[in-house]
Amino acid sequence: MQDAIMPFPILGGEAQVGTWQWHFGKNVCRTIFQNNGPTDKYVAIAAPSLGRILPNHIYETPLLLVCLFPKQGCAGRFVTQPLLVSGLRFEPSVSMPLFTTLSSILYELNTRKIYACSGKGGRNKTRMATKAIYLSVTNQFLLSTPATTKSLQVRSFTVRCSTGAASTGATTTAPWKVADARLVLEDGSIWKAKSFGASGTQVGEVVFNTSLTGYQEILTDPSYAGQFVLMTNPHIGNTGVNIDDEESIKCFLAGLVIRSLSISTSNWRCTESLSDYLSKRNIMGIYDVDTRAITRRLREDGSLIGVLSTEKSKTDDQLLEMARTWDIVGVDLISSVSCKKPYEWVGKTDMEWDFNSNKRHGETFHVVAYDFGIKHNILRRLASYGCKITVVPSTWPASETLKMKPDGVLFSNGPGDPSAVPYAVETVKGIIGKVPVFGICMGHQLLGQALGGKTFKMKFGHHGGNHPVRNLKNGSVEISAQNHNYAVDPESLPNGVEVTHVNLNDGSCAGLAFPQQKLMSLQYHPEASPGPHDSDLVFDDFMELMRREKQAV
Repeated sequence: MQDAIMPFPILGGEAQVGTWQWHFGKNVCRTIFQNNGPTDKYVAIAAPSLGRILPNHIYETPLLLVCLFPKQGCAGRFVTQPLLVSGLRFEPSVSMPLFTTLSSILYELNTRKIYACSGKGGRNKTRMATKAIYLSVTNQFLLSTPATTKSLQVRSFTVRCSTGAASTGATTTAPWKVADARLVLEDGSIWKAKSFGASGTQVGEVVFNTSLTGYQEILTDPSYAGQFVLMTNPHIGNTGVNIDDEESIKCFLAGLVIRSLSISTSNWRCTESLSDYLSKRNIMGIYDVDTRAITRRLREDGSLIGVLSTEKSKTDDQLLEMARTWDIVGVDLISSVSCKKPYEWVGKTDMEWDFNSNKRHGETFHVVAYDFGIKHNILRRLASYGCKITVVPSTWPASETLKMKPDGVLFSNGPGDPSAVPYAVETVKGIIGKVPVFGICMGHQLLGQALGGKTFKMKFGHHGGNHPVRNLKNGSVEISAQNHNYAVDPESLPNGVEVTHVNLNDGSCAGLAFPQQKLMSLQYHPEASPGPHDSDLVFDDFMELMRREKQAV
């Protein structure tokens, strides 16, 4: 029995195929099953294809691909039997989700450039190129008449990709990338995925980040040292990477977990793909994994230790044992991300990205910045507000800092548990009260401990660019960028310390001030790279703190 062929109608019209009627619009597609249609034999799935600009002003439109699967080859939401699409045989090695199968079909058809051209052209003689996708199934089709495409004025043709085994029915290797990696969590769950970037085996704490953009800044944020970052935004890699968005000199995170890896990049600053970027930096990544399910697990059970591996020689039990015997609590991660010797920072925020410049007074302040894992944009914002900055290592003695006679000291962000770095707490104790101090993230937690307060590990932390914070000083609400797993217990702080900011999601302490000791701090990132710039004016508050101290002296 020969495979029956159903032509796929072109976007922007309507065509009859036997008792099936397909309606197409720019962004939606729906299937109307008539009363005598073969709905008991077939399953219809719709998904968007990719659009891109080709040379000579040809635009390849985003087209909705509709696949008609034989029901006997599907079990609920899974594909259990081979499917033939445009002559390509898709052979599931195990029961495969329809979404995964559809993604694979889209990828193959886009890669093999199966399309048809149509359109009359416009003032710029632009031609439209759209996909003409054909479906072929291994069962007898109940359709006898071809699609009526006269009203569409479209030239279409069939392109069959030669796979050899497709016509003979023999099983062949899947034409798409198959799962070759595992994420094993300490709760015993095993998540199969596809790898990109580096290969090997890595252990780390799994956290989720809710930012919609800025994955390159996240990759290079030293505060993620020792962690696997799971992006809740499903589509990652579409803007590629570029050297301008680096937040440090290297990637410090343990690995990247995403739902969908973009097969193409489109950004005017892009210099390479995300996959190539991670490969060069020996960072592991996985995709085609259910990030929503993992996120819900983390929200319900809290942050979990996981092992990411592409090594087939390691059993699931071995990886599980690694996850259950590794811990991030009590580990000094700051020393591995801090600079090794002092240096001067001079770079400001580029003019095309600058903001709040009208708030500056033209004064210059000398700031010593402790590098606990400092981000470049914190330094850029300080420089843009008129600071001369000396960056020092995390182990730099307080006495040496005071010899520099700075106008102020910044304690930066950084990774891990503040209780694991008592030497840093002692440094903070030796500086507070002597010069104006500003703490960000880890610096905020170290200030809390130095004042006699306690810190605690949160259930799953705050990671993302959309956390609402109330500024208790003026009543305003700021949308903030946050990245931390620990918080200061405000009840443990001594008299005189003010809570200035509160996270509106869970009521945790997000900012402190102690006027008598000339200090201020935020639990989140006012430089917000990535993220909103609602809190940028806190740098001006630090300038004012140093200005008042100068005037008093």
